[in-house]
Amino acid sequence: MLADHTSLLAGGLAHSADMTRFGAVAALLPRFCHAGFECPLGDDEPGLDFLHCLRRTEESRYLVDAPRAHVVWRRLRHFATLWRTDGTALDRIPNCWLEFDLRGQRTTDAPAPSLFVHVPATSPAEYDAAVEQVGAALQMARSPATRAAMIRLYETFGPYSSGCETGFWLARRTPAIRMVFMKIQAPPDGVMELLERAGHPDPAIVRRTPVPGLWPSSGCTAIGVDVTERVAPGCSVELYPLPPDRAFTDDVYVEVQRRLLEDVVAAGLCTAGKYARVMRWPAIVSQGHDADRRAEIWLRRAVHVKLTVKPEQPVSAKGYLSLSGLAVTRERPVHAST
Repeated sequence: MLADHTSLLAGGLAHSADMTRFGAVAALLPRFCHAGFECPLGDDEPGLDFLHCLRRTEESRYLVDAPRAHVVWRRLRHFATLWRTDGTALDRIPNCWLEFDLRGQRTTDAPAPSLFVHVPATSPAEYDAAVEQVGAALQMARSPATRAAMIRLYETFGPYSSGCETGFWLARRTPAIRMVFMKIQAPPDGVMELLERAGHPDPAIVRRTPVPGLWPSSGCTAIGVDVTERVAPGCSVELYPLPPDRAFTDDVYVEVQRRLLEDVVAAGLCTAGKYARVMRWPAIVSQGHDADRRAEIWLRRAVHVKLTVKPEQPVSAKGYLSLSGLAVTRERPVHAST
């Protein structure tokens, strides 16, 4: 199923080597409900990262059975086994994402992902307990200073967020943990205030040109920071084209996606070529014949743009393309009797 859609990425967005790696991931994790592709927008060079969503009660079983001997996969199998067990703090995690940094891997490398767990809005103590168990399962225990810095961030941003995507960089050589606070509806000044309260060393970094000018194009944002024993100087700002938790027609969705990307092009963060290729991705695709009662509908969307802001470096932008599957049951026609 993945191959039916990823073929559209070949050439302009994905290298041929990326297509090989997609196949390797699909062999390990044959089913998914949501997937995503992250592509740099600032140049016309192909290259993607791949994200695969696993639900605790569904696709997580494929993670338990993953046959790879690589140390990253051994840690993930251990996490998944505990995650599927009822009665622990991991119950608070309904889904997680595996992030494959394909652009940084050689074709011959076994795909090894990092792990992002989604913790819906809860108390700081419950969030900390869930993340502590994840770290223990992955053999990536946090230091007391890191734990304190993360709790402070959660206490500050948690009340304004729908949840926190928390990333353990299994595939990177860094001790940092990524915290991404989702669905924040606040202007740049409001986010600066929250960053300052949370101990960020340079909250005004979100004012770096052209970030504030793009903010009105977005329905909501997600704010990401890296944490070691303190909050790292940079941050990421994810711009979503529509407000959260509201239904929109597909025509409206495509139009606001187009406007957001046009603003990113105008800001010099996206090439015309990448804009055209990204806008060819959105579609609604039905799998199954008309006579079939059960079928699948696949939604392809350009979901958001992520701006990464680092000290003394140019702002960079990535586009996020999503692929989501919905199972549907068609009604059989009823013929009136005469």
